[in-house]
Amino acid sequence: MDFILSKLSLVGPFFLLLGVLIFIHEWGHFIVARLCGVRVETFSIGFGPKLFKKKWGDTTYALSIIPLGGYVKMYGDGTEDEIPESEKAAAFNHQSVWEKIAIVSAGPLMNLIFAFILFMGIGLIGIPKSKTVLGDITVDSPAYLSGLRYGAEVISVNDKTVKDAEDFQKSIMAVQDPEVQLVTELNGVKTNHTVPLTKEENLNPLLQFDKINSIEGLEFMRVSNLVGIDYRSPLIKQGASTLEKITSVNGNKVADLHQIENQLSKTSSSENIKITLKGEKSSFTIKHPDSLLNDFWTLEAAGVVHPGLVIGNVRGGSPAADAGLEKGHQIIAINGELIKNWERLLKLISETPKDKVVRFDVGTVKGAKTLNITPLQTEILSPNGKVEYRPTVGILPALEYLPPPKFFKKITGLGNLVSYGLDQSGRWISLTLTGFKKLFTGEVSHKTLSGVISIGKVAKDSLDIGWSYFLQIMAIISINLFLLNLLPVPVLDGGHLLFYLIEVVKGSPVNMTTRLVGQQIGVVVILSLVAYTIFNDLSRIVFSGW
Repeated sequence: MDFILSKLSLVGPFFLLLGVLIFIHEWGHFIVARLCGVRVETFSIGFGPKLFKKKWGDTTYALSIIPLGGYVKMYGDGTEDEIPESEKAAAFNHQSVWEKIAIVSAGPLMNLIFAFILFMGIGLIGIPKSKTVLGDITVDSPAYLSGLRYGAEVISVNDKTVKDAEDFQKSIMAVQDPEVQLVTELNGVKTNHTVPLTKEENLNPLLQFDKINSIEGLEFMRVSNLVGIDYRSPLIKQGASTLEKITSVNGNKVADLHQIENQLSKTSSSENIKITLKGEKSSFTIKHPDSLLNDFWTLEAAGVVHPGLVIGNVRGGSPAADAGLEKGHQIIAINGELIKNWERLLKLISETPKDKVVRFDVGTVKGAKTLNITPLQTEILSPNGKVEYRPTVGILPALEYLPPPKFFKKITGLGNLVSYGLDQSGRWISLTLTGFKKLFTGEVSHKTLSGVISIGKVAKDSLDIGWSYFLQIMAIISINLFLLNLLPVPVLDGGHLLFYLIEVVKGSPVNMTTRLVGQQIGVVVILSLVAYTIFNDLSRIVFSGW
């Protein structure tokens, strides 16, 4: 039931996003047809039986039941019936080939124009940006050894000021040397850093590079205050579970793991600490243990476990679920090896020979126990869009990440807004074409294709964050519709344009039989593609490889 309700919550944002884009597309056909003197008989958002219809003038305006497109039916289109002489001026099939091309191309072009307008609008109300405030820095990593620390803000890369996280990434990717000079600012103090760069695999399928520059150990994201509670901790005896959100330490609010650690380090080991958890049983006191080695409290002493060592989700029907592994269980060891991070756990499981049992030592509220689990060879869709096969047991960590602080950059001046709209439109056309190319060449798996369920989820998630994000998603999908509709597939605008270009070359229209057969093939292709993308969406929900 929760699954169904969660999917129903996608419906509103989905209809808002797709409904607007379909309307804009069909309105392009409609307005140019009217300008050419063609009579429009039906203007419909959606296909199939009509839920609502109203006739104004010569046109019936309708809302139909299947919301996966729309259509404009013009007088004389798709028929070889004799048109009365007095009506030929209003018939689509009696327009010049160039007028037909103009009417058909107007739909995709309107999607492109609308995307450009949306990008301008985003620039006007504020472009969402992430600050260059550093998040979790892995201890003993090149980033850490270079002096980079949590909370510091990167203000320049190789003496060039960076304004946001995207600007930082572009600057890092452009560096040709093995090292980069960074300047950070923390509590008003500026610090210079010489940081080594590493080449890592590009995980963004829309970029053309195979390898990109990165700084090992640097993250702008930070682990939230959702943490594990050691199964041996006094908190467990006081009623806490093994997975909790810590909201304050000694009365000081905390939002992430680093802040929890920082507040603990300010407390002398001779003092008790008070921890507040989110929920009914909220306040807990931990007495200082006599065995505390440090002069101050640590995460370990307080019984706080990194959420990367705690199970956050177990897939139903997976080897882990069958063995009894549950959400909140703390991973202690794998095959006798103490586990210090999630990456090590993944490596050990992925290297397990076929049909070999893996021994999991886990901590629960009732104490420690051992589970024997046999990994299952699983199809994994990697972040770079390629399909991999490796052993998995069906678990995810309880890691919950917080993004860096956001701000909105407003663009002023009509010229600057136009320039931004053109730049973003061109950028997303280029990125989308790169994605198409990688799909067709097999560099990216066809299993990355998403359908209406994914669109609904993206629409809802972006609207939950804010209108700038929602409008940005709408603009990107509008660019996709512009390019998709130009594909030379009969039934799409691109297929019609192909027939009209053939007409220009040969001097006469493509015969009706050829067009009808082409459209039938096109319908089968499009319906198959829609079905396949929905199958992909459902597969990601039900059979996700983890």
